[in-house]
Amino acid sequence: MKYLNYFFAFLFLMTSCSSDDDAVTVVNNTPEPSNQTLTGTISSSNQFSILNNALELTDLKTVLDANIFTVLAPNNTAFEAFLTANSYNSINDVPVGLLENILLNHVINNQVLRSEIEFNESGYIKSNANGPLNEKLDIYYNINLANSINGLANFASDEIVTETGVIHEIDALLTLPTVYDMLTANPEFNVLIQTMTNDAPNTDFEEILNRLLDNNLDGLNPDFTLFAPNNSALNAVDTSTFNESQITNILLHHVVKDDNIVYTEITANGSLTKPTLQGEDITIFTSTSTGIDATITDGAGNTDITIINKGIQTINGIIYISEKVLIPAQF
Repeated sequence: MKYLNYFFAFLFLMTSCSSDDDAVTVVNNTPEPSNQTLTGTISSSNQFSILNNALELTDLKTVLDANIFTVLAPNNTAFEAFLTANSYNSINDVPVGLLENILLNHVINNQVLRSEIEFNESGYIKSNANGPLNEKLDIYYNINLANSINGLANFASDEIVTETGVIHEIDALLTLPTVYDMLTANPEFNVLIQTMTNDAPNTDFEEILNRLLDNNLDGLNPDFTLFAPNNSALNAVDTSTFNESQITNILLHHVVKDDNIVYTEITANGSLTKPTLQGEDITIFTSTSTGIDATITDGAGNTDITIINKGIQTINGIIYISEKVLIPAQF
């Protein structure tokens, strides 16, 4: 079992959905803390009895008491729904390694107050769950959505500030998100989802981008790196001029298989050339321009494609937000 060995800074970094570098205004409106720790509060709260049991099963209580954390705490109703959906009779039936990583997907470094979340409205923040290459998974929040956290959960009560962090009760478990899950969570990818579903129906992009296992018969194996065009990028393209085969090849030109390309790999090399699922190569370059984290040259030779984030990490790959559609030379 892996324990966290971080030294935590005083402030956390909360990112906006458009860029990992945007400064965030921190709202100093901290409620008075209770005289209990995070784990003490959880163990004494009836609505968190299953969570308390899960923390004991995974030995995470010691970890939570060692530093300052924010816990997105699923209540008993949330756990019961998860157990039923996955055919577990009780929390004891969940494999301990899986349970640990799911719980860590609810743990954020430092103290994140509701007022800070509401002030920023939407963005990404790192959990402590491990993804490919032990990269920490991202959580997406958007207070304007029906399900404001990862497209799955909502806050269920007021925050509880303790001596060792803050607890936000939530009404659903944050299961380990796939590439497809994180696309559906963020409305900035609505047009991409619609294009995959409606304009390329004979290719099951949902099934492909949800894959967790290798050795698929079609050879399309995770981990995936997706350069995902946002709504503005796709709305700028008249897809009615293309047939389904062409649209499918354009979409496949945005995906690299068997490779979780982290941003530090791009910056360490200066540029990377990778084959896409469509077959042609793309080249990713680092950028020093303000608000642009990388640029891409696509198969057709277009060089003005900008990437505006440093990656959204999921359990089976990573997503970069592209401001233009990548076009292959032959499609």
